[in-house]
Amino acid sequence: MVFNSPWTFKDILQWIVIFAMAIACSDAHARTDFNVINSFYSPSGCPIEVTEVESHWQDYRPGQYNAFGSVLIKELPEGIWCKVHFDILDDENAKKIIGVKFGIWYFNAFDELIDIQTGLSSDEIYKPGKSYVSEWTTEYSGGETHYRTIVFPYQIRFENGEYWKVDFNEIANWFWEEMESGTQYEIGDLFPNEKFPEFYETAS
Repeated sequence: MVFNSPWTFKDILQWIVIFAMAIACSDAHARTDFNVINSFYSPSGCPIEVTEVESHWQDYRPGQYNAFGSVLIKELPEGIWCKVHFDILDDENAKKIIGVKFGIWYFNAFDELIDIQTGLSSDEIYKPGKSYVSEWTTEYSGGETHYRTIVFPYQIRFENGEYWKVDFNEIANWFWEEMESGTQYEIGDLFPNEKFPEFYETAS
């Protein structure tokens, strides 16, 4: 009896390779063997509320494609992966939101600041009373493993064209109170111009 399979030997071999790579990359944060401390701050008057933050180290994973160029396994860069869960507050002043900017600080085991990044969330129209999730991977090849992540929203654009902007001094004061090592940092260290030009526009 002859069994006619729609799968060719090349197809089977390709999927064996993909499966092996998936197993090899399943521990995407092997560089970090402890639970990262994830913190967040929702500033006063902010129309969104951060409810949860997740982050871990992510090793590089090459992408895999089929013969037609379709993605079978998405390529992942080496760096720090971060996911932010947030709610859009629903009150009498609530408006639809089209973009949120988050500030992200990464620290080592001694609570020393090792990297500063920003994340933009603008995948859809965010509606009052709803919950959303955004995630990013910061391409980071530094030698230090991150131990703590702090996330905060600092600028929001509404559908009607208006903006909400954070008081950066409020964020800095919270940081200095929250972190034992915080007082070693000046406000300019926390908000470098290349990451937070909005801070310098406000200051001027």
